[in-house]
Amino acid sequence: SLFQFFLVRVLKMGLGGSKKKAKKNWKREMTIVILGLAASGKSTFCKNMRIVHQAPWTEAELQMYYDIIASNVFDGLKEVAMSLDQDGLECSDKENNELAKYYRELSKFPAIDNAELQKARIFWKDKNVQTALSNMKTEMTWSVKYFMERLEDIAQPDYLPTGEDILHARQRSTGASETTFVQEKVKFTLVDLGGQKPERAKWDKIMSEGCKAAFYFVAVDEFDTPAPEDSSKTKLELSLETWRELFTNPHMNNLNIVLLFNKVDLLEAHLSKGFDKVLERYPEYAEAKTKEGFLKFIQKLFIGTIPDKMRTNTISCFNCTVLDTKFTGEVFNNAKKQILNTH
Repeated sequence: SLFQFFLVRVLKMGLGGSKKKAKKNWKREMTIVILGLAASGKSTFCKNMRIVHQAPWTEAELQMYYDIIASNVFDGLKEVAMSLDQDGLECSDKENNELAKYYRELSKFPAIDNAELQKARIFWKDKNVQTALSNMKTEMTWSVKYFMERLEDIAQPDYLPTGEDILHARQRSTGASETTFVQEKVKFTLVDLGGQKPERAKWDKIMSEGCKAAFYFVAVDEFDTPAPEDSSKTKLELSLETWRELFTNPHMNNLNIVLLFNKVDLLEAHLSKGFDKVLERYPEYAEAKTKEGFLKFIQKLFIGTIPDKMRTNTISCFNCTVLDTKFTGEVFNNAKKQILNTH
C-alpha cells in the first residue's frame, strides 16, 4: 500500500530505530520518479539499472521471478489459444485442437515439467498458432515468444532466472517500488509507479516527496493498439493525454523531465509492414515514412502538447529500447549528466 511505501522510506532514512548507520559511500542523493502507462517499459528500465550496477538478486527474488516466468508462459499460451479461437482458426494439425482447448480452459498453472514441455512444444510449432500469434497485440506477445525459446532451460530442475529472463518477465506494477544504486558518489533512488488508471491517481503524492527528476516512458509501437481503459483511443493517444495532464501538477515545474520513447525495435518491425496505419491515425503526418521520421513526429506531438506557460523547465528526449542493457545504461548516463548539472 501507499502507507507501507512511505513507512519503508521513513525507516530507510533512519527514523525507525537506533542501530548504528553504515558508512555512506555517496555524497549526494537523487530521487527520480518513473512514470508512464502500463507496459511502457518502466519496470524493465529499473531492472536494467540494477543489472548495469551489478546489484545481485536475492534467493527470494529469484524464486519470485521463476513464478512470474512460469505464469508468463502459461498466460501467453492461453492468450494465443484464445486468439486462435477469436480469429476463427483451428490448429493446422487437427490433433493439436485438444491442446488449444487445454490452454484456453487452463485456470491453475501446472509445474513446467517434461510433460508440459512436450505439450507446449507441439502446440507452439503449429502453423496456425504462429498465425494467431502474429495477429495478437497484447503486452504478453513479446514475453511469451522469448520464454518459449527458453522453455527447455526453464523446465530444468536446477533452473535459475538469468538477468535477461528477469528483464523479459512481465508483471503488473502496483503501488511504488524502489531501485537504489550508487554511481559516481551519487545515491540514486528510482521510484517506479504503477501505470494503470487507479495507480496514476497516486502519482501527485509521490512527486511531491522530494523528487528531483521525472522519467516518462512512452511505448512508441502502440500507435494503433486500443487502450484497455478506453477502446476509442490508442495507448499512444492515452499516453499523450496522461503526459499533458502531468503538467497541471505544480510539482512538475520543479523537476528535470526526461521523456523516453521506448520500444523502438518493435516500432521498426511494425512500420516495416507499411505506413497505412500511421496515416489512418494521423492524417496530418508529413515526416519521412521511416522509423526516424515517425519518432520525430511523435516527439513534436508530445513537446507541442504542453502549453508554453507550463513549459518552465528543460525536457530531454531519448529514443530507446530498454531491453538492451548496454544502450539503457548509456541513455541513463546521458540523462543523468543533464539532471546533475541543474541540481
